[in-house]
Amino acid sequence: MRERKILIFYVWLSCIISSTAQQLPFYSHYFFKPLLYNPAFAGDKGEAEIFALHRNQFSGFAGAPVFNLICVDANIKGSNNNYGFIVANQKKGLLNNTNILAAYAYNIKFNENLLLKPGFSIGILSQGFNFQNALAENLTDPNLFTNQQQKTMLDANAGIAVQAYAFRLGLSFPQLAARKIAYQNNMNSRSYYTQARHAALSLQYEKELTTHLVFQPFILTRYNKGAPLQYDIGTFFNWNKQVNTGIFYRSNYAFGMNFTYTYRDNITVGYNFDYLVGPIYAFTGGAHEFFLAFRLKPLKAKATNENISDSETPKAPINGKSGSETGKNNTSLLPEKNGNALKDIHVLENKCQDFCNLHRKNISGGYYVVAKSAYYKEQAKSEVKKLIKKGFKNASIIYYKPSKFYYVYLYKTSGLQDALKLTGEIKDLTIKNIWIQTLIN
Repeated sequence: MRERKILIFYVWLSCIISSTAQQLPFYSHYFFKPLLYNPAFAGDKGEAEIFALHRNQFSGFAGAPVFNLICVDANIKGSNNNYGFIVANQKKGLLNNTNILAAYAYNIKFNENLLLKPGFSIGILSQGFNFQNALAENLTDPNLFTNQQQKTMLDANAGIAVQAYAFRLGLSFPQLAARKIAYQNNMNSRSYYTQARHAALSLQYEKELTTHLVFQPFILTRYNKGAPLQYDIGTFFNWNKQVNTGIFYRSNYAFGMNFTYTYRDNITVGYNFDYLVGPIYAFTGGAHEFFLAFRLKPLKAKATNENISDSETPKAPINGKSGSETGKNNTSLLPEKNGNALKDIHVLENKCQDFCNLHRKNISGGYYVVAKSAYYKEQAKSEVKKLIKKGFKNASIIYYKPSKFYYVYLYKTSGLQDALKLTGEIKDLTIKNIWIQTLIN
């Protein structure tokens, strides 16, 4: 009886050779790593990240799908370029697929609240069918595929991502190449595996309920011609950007429960359990998915006067016209005074009209002691929370319109000498890469 069930299961899996059913893997942590379905989300966290995932679907069932994946992606800080690299393997029944993809996405930032990112990925799909493991009553039947066959074909995906205020929208077209692979039996009869073009649409909203609690409802739909529309809908709750819990429903398949924990802002572990529904649930133990992510320091592009990174400040004074006359940052390099207290402190000057706050309101002139800069609003907010934890209770953000960067500042003073004193003290004790942004009316 058990062998009969296994045979039925293998037959069901092997039907993908000629069917138009959904072919995309089920990932339950895709909102943590949306690059899994959409190449436009490469580098979406603004930092380099290594992400590894393991998923055991239909656990306890022989020949059940098993997925393993590792990817690396990053935004080149100070530029609009994002890169990603994915290696994924899935085994299910007789099938063994390995994908190797390189992804690229480009930032088109209209203002501090609207970011558009087109992206694509291209690579290869290496597919193998181990027909020797097939169960059949008559293994000598010449119509059977009795050997192991391995094929390789081009794989390509495209997508677009939009971040608008608290919304994050993604539209992708996986398996865009729609390639076909022929498999041949002992009678020279052929069967074909055809990639089906898919469309995946995702939408996520973020709402701060309290200072520490964030509410994140989401929906994802997958579609390909000839198959029913499949959707996920659910919500996450994030506590202090450290603990994340969520629940969701996957249409006609499962209810999912999700938990992630982030340690020191750069190591995240996650677990998801799918409780299956429908006819198959009685034969399986559900689905288990684990991931581990390491966030690295951002990759840096060459700094310019309008693009000051948190670790690269101008190496020499800029002489000539002032920032108010040129419309660009005017940088002066102060001489060393009183030991190290005022060594190499940079002062940049701009008009107030070049800056605004996060609500796009005008800000007043003064001297802002800046500790960090970030291209992404969320990264800047994260830096503010870190600084507040370190004791900088006045840490906040201003937005520099020409370069579209967020500046995280520690203090604002009305006089240069006060700003220099604070900067010198902080530079010696805690934050080394710090400068003064002067805003004049």
